[in-house]
Amino acid sequence: MERLTKTDIKTMGMFELAHNDVFTKDGAAWYRDYDNELSCRDLTRKLYKENNIEQQAEFWSDDDCFDEVMFDSLPNERR
Repeated sequence: MERLTKTDIKTMGMFELAHNDVFTKDGAAWYRDYDNELSCRDLTRKLYKENNIEQQAEFWSDDDCFDEVMFDSLPNERR
């Protein structure tokens, strides 16, 4: 079976990048585009900051607190 994901974004076209923008690294979810490569947690924190969504101080630095806030944000029927 041929590998479907690639690691070298410099050689990817737009179609390939669209299918390789979220990946796992060291057991964590990551996002990348031509300019950025950051964990999905950091991407979410960045989006929260850009949209002025206030959170408790620990949300910004503690991954366990972040995970708890994200879990609590899920609709009840999804749990």
